[in-house]
Formats: sequence, C-alpha cells, structure tokens
Amino acid sequence: MTAPLLSSFGLSNRGNVRAKNEDTILRRDELSLFAVADGMGGHYGGEVASRIAIETLLHSIVGSQGNAEGSAVLRRAARAAHEAVLAESERSKLRRGMGTTLSALLIGEREAWIAHVGDSRIYRLREPDWRQLTLDHSIVAERVRAGLMSAEEAEFSPQRNFLTRALGTQPDPEFEFLDIDIRPGDRFLLCSDGLWSEVEDGLIRIALQDRTHSLEQCCRELLERALSSGGRDNISLVLVEVSGARPC
Repeated sequence: MTAPLLSSFGLSNRGNVRAKNEDTILRRDELSLFAVADGMGGHYGGEVASRIAIETLLHSIVGSQGNAEGSAVLRRAARAAHEAVLAESERSKLRRGMGTTLSALLIGEREAWIAHVGDSRIYRLREPDWRQLTLDHSIVAERVRAGLMSAEEAEFSPQRNFLTRALGTQPDPEFEFLDIDIRPGDRFLLCSDGLWSEVEDGLIRIALQDRTHSLEQCCRELLERALSSGGRDNISLVLVEVSGARPC
C-alpha cells in the first residue's frame, strides 16, 4: 500500500490532576498509521489496556502490509486490539473490567480509513471545512443525537464520561469504521477527551488553521490550553498533515 507524503507530531500528558497517564498514542509516519487510546478501569488497568490496544493494532497492521486493502487491514487490526484487551482483562482479576477507547487512522494513496470506539475523537481540517469525523460513544452524546438532551445540558451532565462502547469492556463492541478521501493540505487531529473537554472546538480549529506554526508548535499550544483550562484528565493528541504526493 502506497501513501502520500505525511508529517505528524504527537504529545501525551497526564494533566494537572491525574496521578498517572492512562493514554497511549501511536505515530508511525512510515506506515501512515496513527492512533490514540484512552484507558480506564482496574488496578493499573487503564494504562495496560491502552498500551495493549496500541501494540496489538500496530503488530497486526505490520503483519498485514501489502497483503490486503487498507480498510480490511484496519478492521482486522482493531478487532484484534479489542480481543487482546478483553483477554488480559479476563486473565487478571486485578484488571477485570479494564477497557480503552481507540481512534485509529490509516492513510492510503487516495483515501484513508478510520476505526473508532469510545469518546476519543478524530477531526479533519480541509479549509474552509472543519469537522469531527467520529461520533462520541457516550451516554450523553447519544442522548444529544436522539434529541433527548441539549449540548449545553450534556456539557455539565455527571454522565458526560460514561461510555457506551469501549475495547475490552463488552464481548463485541460496535466499531465505527469510516472510509474517507484525502487531499494535500488535509490536517487530521486525533485526541483524547482530555483535550476536547477542556478546549472549545473553535479554539482547536483556530490553532490548526495557523499554517505559520509547525505541527509541533500547534500541538504544544493545544496542550498548554488544555492544561491552563484545568487539565483534569490525561491529554493526548496526534496531528497529521497530508503534504503532497509521494515521489515515484
């Protein structure tokens, strides 16, 4: 599988309140593979769950390179990640019930594929368009989509962080799989809720639109905004830019 030229940068921080960082990020430009996982539950279970999910995802995709179409490769890898987290949860009583979100992006020559479960997010900036590509799989987000709760009510709901889907917490979670087109200049942001719950979408968009800043500068600016807004959760983000066609 060939891919366009890409550049990326990523950061993960435990935030101002949490004692440890249960997020794991993945940046592999040479594989055109990027992911964020936000773990939760059990004795050190969150950090274990997110690490297992990312490591399994990477191992599966590396083992499938050149053998299948990108969508099938990512789907198989995401399901393998879930099975690995679930197996470890069932094996260890101390980690029983652990789980993790997973938002993964695999970029091909003319299109990209997303595998997503939980409330981490993937955004795309394609000026002038800015959109959240993934849905939040949480109680309040689903109530908002059903018209049972306003966005303002959801923001202050005590159930805001209660997930309806996650890797490892149920036998067969329903993944969100997306096939999308890509263009030179596209910027993708993968992030855990530690970023989007602290920084308004409008401010995230403004930061990504500033092409005078490097990807690293943009990521550090967003991290500082999240920390200064409270930093009440682990904060992880990966920023990817499609810069052009790969030379033959």
